[in-house]
Amino acid sequence: QWVHDGIGDLADRWPDRPTAIVAYDLDERVRVPFGMETAPDVSIADAVAASSAVPFVYEPMAIGGHWYADGGLASGTSLDLILGHPEPLDLVIVLAPFAATAPRRGGRMYEDMFDRVGRKALSGELATVRERWPDTDVVVLRPTEMVLEHARPNPMSAAAAVPTFIATLRSMHRQLARGSVWSVLERHLGAAVKT
Repeated sequence: QWVHDGIGDLADRWPDRPTAIVAYDLDERVRVPFGMETAPDVSIADAVAASSAVPFVYEPMAIGGHWYADGGLASGTSLDLILGHPEPLDLVIVLAPFAATAPRRGGRMYEDMFDRVGRKALSGELATVRERWPDTDVVVLRPTEMVLEHARPNPMSAAAAVPTFIATLRSMHRQLARGSVWSVLERHLGAAVKT
């Protein structure tokens, strides 16, 4: 309700560009990409509420007789959903916040457990995308130790949101500027940047 109070009718309208907000149907035990043709027709506010229903933190969202929770229950990235695009994409940039490559020093046991599950799911999705779209360049951005120090142990902490955001911007700048990544970006975006 507070979303409707804050932005009014915009809470009901989807963007003009293709947008998928992923939730997990607890009854059917499947991912549901709201905003795509295969999903129930809901407002964007309801899709976000369903997708944000983190288990044990928020109550699941009831929509059309089904209960929905955070889509991260099935995948931290839902990368494989891009394969629903009618043609292969040239470049895919993946944000993988729960697929860190190394545990946070002093981190809690469950942090690394979530990352291991996230890495495994992402690995399978990357393999599927690369098999189906072999000419597509894929760049994966993962949280660095600096980001993990701000974001964890509680990624839902309001107090950590701004420091995590700033650390993420710095980290992304460094990751994108690496030679191996920058050369891929330049190949795809170079013409647009030069004009």
